[in-house]
Amino acid sequence: MNEESGENAFSYKNIGKRFVRLAKHAILEEINLQGVENLHGRKDYRLTTKGLEYLLPYVLMHPVEVQNMVRYMDKFEIDKKGFGQALLRTLLIIAETISEYQKVTNIPYDRHELAKLVNQFYDIIVKSGSELSNEIFKRDVKEILGILERDKKRYKK
Repeated sequence: MNEESGENAFSYKNIGKRFVRLAKHAILEEINLQGVENLHGRKDYRLTTKGLEYLLPYVLMHPVEVQNMVRYMDKFEIDKKGFGQALLRTLLIIAETISEYQKVTNIPYDRHELAKLVNQFYDIIVKSGSELSNEIFKRDVKEILGILERDKKRYKK
């Protein structure tokens, strides 16, 4: 209790209602942990693939967290390929958004900066030798790079 104001230092928040709401929208799902005795009626939840997709903006801003995300997906047997495809869709949407922004604002790209970013992207993703650099992924990367290149040519004038 806070002596100055007479209020409790911590307010009670019924997070159970929040979890039920998230489970209702298929962002969380209830799980039963094997070998764990639950004396107090606690319910355990895990993120679904849909729930992980809501974390995409966070992952894009904090790429160092990818390793933790993959460990979580391994622990709860979440589809890593599906999450990777969601990352690619997000990247494609970002490229399309940049393209649309260029159309609306008529502000040309800095061609040198764009070329530098495209090359960095290519070096990081395609040349990484990861499982994602298969033919399907390369096709998606080419589509993204194609959008950027098309816009670069449009504003090259």
